[in-house]
Amino acid sequence: MKKIIILIAALFTLQMANAGGKKLKTSQDSISYAVGYIVGGQQLSSFIISKYGCNKEVFLKAVTDAINGDSTTMNQNKATKIMQKADDKISENEEDKKETAYKTAKALNDRYLDENLKRSGFKEIPNSWDSTARGVQYRVIKAGDGETPTASSAVKFNYSYRLTDGTLISKSSDGEPTEGQISNLLPGLQDALTSMPVGSKWEIVIPSELGFDKEEQYYDDGRVMIPANSILIFELELLNTGTPEDIDDEK
Repeated sequence: MKKIIILIAALFTLQMANAGGKKLKTSQDSISYAVGYIVGGQQLSSFIISKYGCNKEVFLKAVTDAINGDSTTMNQNKATKIMQKADDKISENEEDKKETAYKTAKALNDRYLDENLKRSGFKEIPNSWDSTARGVQYRVIKAGDGETPTASSAVKFNYSYRLTDGTLISKSSDGEPTEGQISNLLPGLQDALTSMPVGSKWEIVIPSELGFDKEEQYYDDGRVMIPANSILIFELELLNTGTPEDIDDEK
């Protein structure tokens, strides 16, 4: 943060010096102004204003004071404490918003899970993470008779998963199963896979608390991929289990 503010300070000073229709005299002046305009716009607008709000006149006064070493209004230590307090308040507000959204979503999710258990073939696996909370629901599509993984096992499986509105989020590629340690998977998948014999194919309904919980998941371009508090519906086909070496030897 300190380096960003110092850089912006210098760049805004250049902008102010050339304000009022004054021409940029050299190519270096032009480059400096261009960098200032780009960095100032990106940092001041998208970072500072969007997160904290900003009085630009006060901001530029502070920039000038910092360049001149004038700590009459505020020194570095006090500035750091103020920003930490602001960050703490922002975090607190964000947590309050998440909790409110969670309470609203939980009522809807509980209703969905209650109705789903009434569907033919669905059963519930006890929640191994919280015995008082809802567990994963499953329906057997194809029964398997192989080994059942443990929490320390590696697994190889085909999968697809979607939201309750039918939106497909991801699936394994044809002929290219996914593999990895059970302990690295979502809690709901861990509970399901440690109850699932090799050769099985199940439909699995994971409560939000055993999925991504209150956290949104994003695509690389910043769009929301999975909203917070989302129930996830998986179709899993367990192909093999064993040690990581056993899984690798199959390749």
